Amino acid sequence: MRNLLKAFILLFVFYAGIMIFNNFKSFSFEKTDLKSILEKIILCSETINYWGIKETESHHDNKMYRTKYETIYIAPYKVWLKYIEPERFSGRQIVLKDRIFYSKDKNKDKFSIGRGRYPIFDFNIRKENIELLMKNYNVVFHKNETIANRKNIVFEVMSKNCKKPHVKVWMDNETGLIMKFEMYFGDEKLFGYWLDDIKINPSINTSIFDLVIEDSPKRKSPTPMSYFEIRSIEKEVDFPVIKSKEIAYGYVFRQGQIVIRERNKVVHLLYTDGLNNISVFVKGLSKDGKEDLDEGEIKIKSERGRTVINKRENNVYLSLIGGLEKEDMMKIFFSLK
Repeated sequence: MRNLLKAFILLFVFYAGIMIFNNFKSFSFEKTDLKSILEKIILCSETINYWGIKETESHHDNKMYRTKYETIYIAPYKVWLKYIEPERFSGRQIVLKDRIFYSKDKNKDKFSIGRGRYPIFDFNIRKENIELLMKNYNVVFHKNETIANRKNIVFEVMSKNCKKPHVKVWMDNETGLIMKFEMYFGDEKLFGYWLDDIKINPSINTSIFDLVIEDSPKRKSPTPMSYFEIRSIEKEVDFPVIKSKEIAYGYVFRQGQIVIRERNKVVHLLYTDGLNNISVFVKGLSKDGKEDLDEGEIKIKSERGRTVINKRENNVYLSLIGGLEKEDMMKIFFSLK
């Protein structure tokens, strides 16, 4: 009897050891293969089509906003969605194509060009930013979870050097599709979305992207020109431009644009650390002289992981927008050259 008990204990320890080894092996593979995981997410966005029911949750001005919509994604980067909730938006359609978004309410026949930021959020990682992200962020892996009957690798991406927005991601192990996503600033959740239902590479009627667009009485602004060197931007404007190629630790210049707003050129410089971005906007004084700030005046607004600093000096407007703490953003602002 004693020998039988010993045999049973040894057998239990043997199988427990196998289970622990397999779990450790799986965890170690995921932890050491972060680059492949990020590349898989990018490849998915470039190759995988899907239909889904998506819900979002965002926090702004101490309020929580929730939406629910049916969505279709066609790689690369064509999006259609139709709101289900809230009721006041029900039936509204949004289409993103050619980097422009269009909207149409259920009681309208034609689409109009959208205003402001399009309501489509994602864990947007660019291939050229992977090494930068891995340099500036630590990754913590969690236990795998199942969402909509699909197995997900779960991980958090957190800053190595200062307080800034960080994200938690649920990635479909088979395709690389992001099934759930949450963004935090400290312990506060800023935004999240998740897929309640999903169909991978279904048959899609692509006519939903053949839009009838209403004529706008307003003159359309020219398509912004993109630049990848600051000196190229300087040649196109008659006011001084920020020359810094790195404005904070880990943030490097990625791209610039010149946009036309109310007949005035506005320079937008985008800096990234691989995950989070900081934007610098520079513009000359409007020709009509109507401006929000007096000469030398500075305005600062900081809320839940987003700080905006504006200044007028020598008839030039400078704006800094980013996701660091207020004190860190002020240090960057006063160091700009």
